[in-house]
Amino acid sequence: MTAGKGIPDARLEEVGEHYYGFGGRSPINEQNLALKAALEAELARRGVELPVVWGNRNWEPYTDDAISELEALGAQRAVAW
Repeated sequence: MTAGKGIPDARLEEVGEHYYGFGGRSPINEQNLALKAALEAELARRGVELPVVWGNRNWEPYTDDAISELEALGAQRAVAW
């Protein structure tokens, strides 16, 4: 994910230390899945039928995967957050 980006080794080590507090991995995917579920629940509560998909820039599922999913669902427009 950081290859070719010129990030100093010291910074990579510093960031790596943060991940130890989350079991050695980023908490972002888990947090985004919770956010996605909450958004789906709120839309359903309001009677809004819209697909909610999720993609990452630097890790699976990738943004391109989310766009492909929307295309497969027949979406013509999308909002990205």
